Amino acid sequence: MGKAITLHLAAQENHRVYFSYYQSKDAAQEIEQKYPNTKGLYCDFSQEQSIENLCDYIDRMELQALINNACTPIENNHFHKISAQTFKNNFFSNILPTIQITQRAITGFRKRKFGRIITVTTAFLVNKPPLGLSSYVAEKAYLASLCKSWAIENVNFNITSNCIAPSMMVTPFTQHIDERIIESAVQAHPFKRLLTPEETAATVDLLLNAPCHVNGATWVLNGAADVI
Repeated sequence: MGKAITLHLAAQENHRVYFSYYQSKDAAQEIEQKYPNTKGLYCDFSQEQSIENLCDYIDRMELQALINNACTPIENNHFHKISAQTFKNNFFSNILPTIQITQRAITGFRKRKFGRIITVTTAFLVNKPPLGLSSYVAEKAYLASLCKSWAIENVNFNITSNCIAPSMMVTPFTQHIDERIIESAVQAHPFKRLLTPEETAATVDLLLNAPCHVNGATWVLNGAADVI
C-alpha cells in the first residue's frame, strides 16, 4: 500500500515526495527514475541508528505532511500462542519508530506553523476484530489513540492529525494471512470485493487536502460493513 500512496502523490508534479524503504531498493530506484519529484530514504525500523538517521534527515526537510504507514508483516496467530517477546518486538519495530519519526516531524511543523499527519490504522478497530490478529490490531489501536493526542496538542499550530482505517486488502503485507480469513472478508463485504491500495491512496490524497476542521478524525474505508 505504501507504494500505491507514493505513486498516487508523485503523479502530481507539484508534490515533493519522500518515502522510506527497507528491502525494496530496486523498486525504490524505479520510482525515483520514473518520478523525479521523489526520493527514497532507506530505513530499517529494527535498528535504532537507522531510525535516527531518518529523523536527522527529516530535520533538514521542509515537510508539510507525514504519512505513517510502515509496519512489519502480520503474524497470524491466536493471542494465547503469541509469546510476550513477540509483542515486545512488534512494539519496538512498529510503534516506537512511528513515535520517534512523528515527534521529529511535529517539531518542524510547529516551527513552520503548518503540518498534516495521516496515520494508516485498520478498519478492524471497528466492531469485531478477526481471529488471529490480536497483536496487529492492538498496535493500530495504540497509534489511533496517539493520533487524537497529536491533534489536540498541536491544533494551535495549524497542525492536523487524522487516521485512515482501511479494511482488508490483498497486498504482500497480507500474504501470510490465512486464505480463509481473506475469503470470509470478501463474502462479508457489501461490495463482495476487497478494498484496493489505489482506493486507499486516493483517500490519503483527499485527507491531505481537507480543511483544518477535519482534525482528530478517523475515516473508515469498509463500504459500511460496520458503522460507527
